[in-house]
Amino acid sequence: MERARKEIIACDALLFDASEKSTGRAIESGIAFASNKKVTVILKKGTQIKDTLKGIADLIIEYDKLEDIIPGMKDSLNSWTNKQ
Repeated sequence: MERARKEIIACDALLFDASEKSTGRAIESGIAFASNKKVTVILKKGTQIKDTLKGIADLIIEYDKLEDIIPGMKDSLNSWTNKQ
């Protein structure tokens, strides 16, 4: 967990796939949020996620196929880099 924390602190953003439940990924998302990193949550259409995860996400993208996340990710990246 310490290695993951250090890597998250060193990054600009975190991409979290919430299609399946995972305590570890949820903790990592919390670390990213607490470190003021951008948090993008992707999930298969129809997946239910907790309001807490929705609350820390800068972006939530639902997908049928993993390729479906590309347009939303590109738009977000452009938006985030234009604000800097």
